[in-house]
Amino acid sequence: MVLAACVMALTMSCVGVKYVTIEQYAPPKYLFPPDAKSLAVLNNVDSANIYIINPYIDVWSVDGDSVMQYVAQAFADSELFSEVVVLDSCIFPKGDTIAHLLTKLDVAELCEYLQTDMLFTCDFGGISRNNPDIYYNEEGKYYLLAHVYAPTRTDPIYLMNVEGLLDMSIATREDKEKAEQKAFPLIGNAGVKNFTPRWDLRERSFYAGKAYDLREATICVKEDNWDGAYAFWDKYGKKKNKRHKLISCYNKALYYEMQDSIDKSFELLKEAKTYASDTTAVDSTLLKNWEASSAYYGDAGEYPYTDYQRICNYERILTERKAEILKLNLLKE
Repeated sequence: MVLAACVMALTMSCVGVKYVTIEQYAPPKYLFPPDAKSLAVLNNVDSANIYIINPYIDVWSVDGDSVMQYVAQAFADSELFSEVVVLDSCIFPKGDTIAHLLTKLDVAELCEYLQTDMLFTCDFGGISRNNPDIYYNEEGKYYLLAHVYAPTRTDPIYLMNVEGLLDMSIATREDKEKAEQKAFPLIGNAGVKNFTPRWDLRERSFYAGKAYDLREATICVKEDNWDGAYAFWDKYGKKKNKRHKLISCYNKALYYEMQDSIDKSFELLKEAKTYASDTTAVDSTLLKNWEASSAYYGDAGEYPYTDYQRICNYERILTERKAEILKLNLLKE
């Protein structure tokens, strides 16, 4: 299921490109084995540790037992497992400043002792504030570092390293206790959110311009009237000009993605390719350089795709989306 949210930037010319933000239901980032019915959540956080994540940011570890309890409660509430248990003590001695990885023997012994199928170790939970000497903004953040283990695997199945805004100022260390109480539920949910389906905002492009049909179609997209947009795009493609037909096919492919008809989208993109005059593939080196420049400068503008390259890029996006839909269908079974 997909929903339109808003239309974004426009490259102005006779025919340019607009972007629309859509909301799509996405599968979990990580999948537990389907036969895993029970989970143990363990405290591997040494509350004496001070982790320095960034030289300009103070990061304080928080109480490991509380981190573990909140993560365990979040997993229990998620109903991903029929049973969630906790181990009340830190796995490794206090004062040990290393976040240890469990060996295969450790995992097997703990799973047997706790009678669970998998382990989730909370290796670090923390809160931070920006250094006021460097930044004016003192808004805090929370952190969770965790590993997921199964006795059948030599190495951890997953490494989780998540962070999020705490939405409060931490001006002094005296504010730490108050910040911890706000951070604990967020840290707990951070331990679960990568294992549950979610709604994601995605960006898609479509051709727009000053021609009547394209202009009216864009208005329809803004109003979330995709049937109306399709009618104008289809009419635009009735003209003999090959680029008109290419644009029509490309835009109609977006319409069918909005209807979750991915195969029909692929058909239209395949037809759109037949109208492309420049079939040069994307230069991967140039693309990487552009991505690096965009990341460094914040906004380097859009990569200058040809029509053919834009079609190929959309095919790649749809291939990923089709794989997501397959995962979502497997979760329903």
